[in-house]
Amino acid sequence: MGAAERTGPGGSMAEYDVTREWARIVGWLGIMAPLSAAALRAPVAEVPHADLPHGSDAALPGELSRLLALNDGCEPGTPGAAFLPHGNRLMRRAEIGPVAETLNALLDEDVIGSWWHPAWVPFATMSEGSMDCLFIDVRPGLGFGQVGSFFDETGGELGWWPSLGAFLADTARALQEVRPVAAWRPPASAAVGVRPVLPQVEDDILVWRR
Repeated sequence: MGAAERTGPGGSMAEYDVTREWARIVGWLGIMAPLSAAALRAPVAEVPHADLPHGSDAALPGELSRLLALNDGCEPGTPGAAFLPHGNRLMRRAEIGPVAETLNALLDEDVIGSWWHPAWVPFATMSEGSMDCLFIDVRPGLGFGQVGSFFDETGGELGWWPSLGAFLADTARALQEVRPVAAWRPPASAAVGVRPVLPQVEDDILVWRR
């Protein structure tokens, strides 16, 4: 199934379909930001619940597997590739395991779950050459599937969106309505530097500006 029911903003229930929401984003890019659209890679075969490569303890979430089956991320360094909100670039499947493995290797016991957690799966990079990323929490429980942000200096923070589908839906809505992306539950960091961003097109490339 491509759709998952999640608690949306304000506690309401909303259904987000990764395939549908991604099609909205890619369709918009093809018309409005063709260089960003051209940065997308071809699909990879979907392997539900497959273990991540390179020894990561987590499994590739179903929503992420479906997304990469549509487009295998964007090639690093490609013009227009960092078109997700806040300048994030969707990782290639082959990148996810090594990034997770590197972060897992840096973990000390006293910062597991605050700085990083082995069951957090990175899927979008915020800065080429760094570990800063967006991730999906795959720990069992009510928080399963949430999208969080990780910064090397401050660690991980959960609660930005309830699911990958919700993140894509928010992005698609921001593009089509020309409005800021609206995090599901802005975490504490929203008060100390993370601000809403608006989509803009510059030289056929989608960028996000405050």
